[in-house]
Amino acid sequence: MFTLNDIPMFFVNFFVILPIVTLVHEAGHVLIARVFGGKVKFCIGTGRTLFQIEQLEIKRNYFMQG
Repeated sequence: MFTLNDIPMFFVNFFVILPIVTLVHEAGHVLIARVFGGKVKFCIGTGRTLFQIEQLEIKRNYFMQG
């Protein structure tokens, strides 16, 4: 059961752990695509682009639907 004592851990999981897991997951897709010769643009998130560094693009909703 979810109680008020669980709220701090929920925020840690939601804002720290989930984005890290998403990055690792997406990195696996990028690695396999490059192994098989695909051109890859590493994009995290959805919505408006916040910033882009070469082939890494970070969107407004940074860890939603990687």
